[in-house]
Amino acid sequence: MRAGLFVLALANLSPLAGLFLFGWSGESVLLLYAFETVVVFLFTARMLAVVDEAQGEDLAMPFLAYYMWGLLLAGAIWAAYFSVNLSGARAALTDPGVWCAAAGLLVSHLFSYLADFIGRREYERLPPARITARMKTMYFYALGAPFFFTDLLFLPPKLLAAVLVVAKTVQSVLAYGKDRAAGAVTSQD
Repeated sequence: MRAGLFVLALANLSPLAGLFLFGWSGESVLLLYAFETVVVFLFTARMLAVVDEAQGEDLAMPFLAYYMWGLLLAGAIWAAYFSVNLSGARAALTDPGVWCAAAGLLVSHLFSYLADFIGRREYERLPPARITARMKTMYFYALGAPFFFTDLLFLPPKLLAAVLVVAKTVQSVLAYGKDRAAGAVTSQD
């Protein structure tokens, strides 16, 4: 469990290094969270498909149908935000550091899926509601985060992005603990 928690925290905190060491803009963090929302959607669907196979339930297809609408709505919000801020989007898309952080988040989710969900057979114990909870959380970042970067909050975009990164990291670490508790993982690590 400690290795998974370390990988998770490191992957989630990496945007802070981008913001303060490598000159990322707030848009870079937003683009990273848009990518992660799609990754979480795909991994969650895969996890539900594994539960379907193991327990003979039909969870994956309803999940895909329901949450696909949310992804389309999030895509529309992101397209509207980035169309107004095209230079920020262009800079974020061409920054290799953003793509390295995206790869780190992908590896983090893959590690958790393989080591915890499959390796520790959490699919036998983890309630489907805990599996889908991560998608609901990502919707906050996917749908709500662009609104943090409007002029309504009167704070510098880098500060807002840093607050968003820290809040998401704390939420992810707490959710990881809940998932391990719900999956009844023992301290074999």
